[in-house]
Amino acid sequence: MATLRTPKVIRTLTITDFIEKELIKNIGEIKVKYPFIAFSLIFLGIELIGKCLCPEESFLKGKGRDAFNLCIKTHMKKYEKFIGTEHDMYTNIRNGFAHSFRQKGKFAFTEKGSQDKNLARLNNGEIVLHIDDFYKDFIIACNLIINDIKNGILHNPKFNQPFLKITD
Repeated sequence: MATLRTPKVIRTLTITDFIEKELIKNIGEIKVKYPFIAFSLIFLGIELIGKCLCPEESFLKGKGRDAFNLCIKTHMKKYEKFIGTEHDMYTNIRNGFAHSFRQKGKFAFTEKGSQDKNLARLNNGEIVLHIDDFYKDFIIACNLIINDIKNGILHNPKFNQPFLKITD
């Protein structure tokens, strides 16, 4: 039988630390070698960024679609036209990747070296998402949130509490 121990917290990350290190830096590194895994992480990150925009009482408490769409509407506007359509990104991509690592709906994913441009519509009706362009748009959204939190524009007591505890 294993002996239970009390783990020692080596460090904690605030929400801005998490966004800077995990969402921006680490996803950027992952995208170079594993672009399609990076798409999945970006879609989960979009939801988190949206939750930062939500009122205090709903921060990290359900309402994933609302948070995801809020981020798209306010910080990634070029993708807003897909909300509530057959190309709804929350339903077709975020949920697909989060639950089965596979998108649903009419999207095509591409990476460096592809001739297809971000948001191009293919003959079969699919919308192209290019990882480099999509990641850049995501980084802009991340940096806007970080700046708004650091400058006191976004207020939530949870922003100052540990978001992630890393133990030994």
